[in-house]
Amino acid sequence: MCLIAAIKTRRRFAPSIAFVPLLLFLAACGQQPARQQITFTGALKAGERFQHPFGGRFTFALVPDDFGWVIIVYEQGRIEDLARLTLPFHGPNPTQIAGWHFRNEDNTGPNDGTVNQPQEVREFIFSPEVGRSIDAPPTPWLRRLHFRPGSLTMEDIDRVASFGRGALHIEQLNLSPVKRGDRARILEMKFSCIISWSNP
Repeated sequence: MCLIAAIKTRRRFAPSIAFVPLLLFLAACGQQPARQQITFTGALKAGERFQHPFGGRFTFALVPDDFGWVIIVYEQGRIEDLARLTLPFHGPNPTQIAGWHFRNEDNTGPNDGTVNQPQEVREFIFSPEVGRSIDAPPTPWLRRLHFRPGSLTMEDIDRVASFGRGALHIEQLNLSPVKRGDRARILEMKFSCIISWSNP
């Protein structure tokens, strides 16, 4: 897949085949009486923050960092990241969206498989029980990849996933210019997102 190198050039990603079953799965979840579902789109430029409230108590956010954004889910009245138990903990983690994920190792062209990072579909899980009944250290999201799970179990992860899950699909990217040895940044991004969660 050929990605854009120049600052003024843009390209739409072809719909991901892997994204279709996920949409159908989330749609089926959204039709269950005890679940709700929302879809929305967004666009932002480097350094901008995106927020979208849902469910009357949650906020989906894209928080800027040096190379792109981090997906975070907040609950009203709390500042911790409820999506921080999205696997894998030690990367590549789909909640971190960086420009260099879409370039090859030496930043001279598109990712040819030499950079092992998620691409245009970013799946995540979340629950208000993270940091409460589900043991998860209250570390800032920037340090989440250094956290050691401790008493956290796969049953805990399953509980988080059974409450809330979502997928962000990158529709369009504009990356910083190609420069050998540099790390690409995302200058602009357009996306769509679907989120399903329990509604007890």
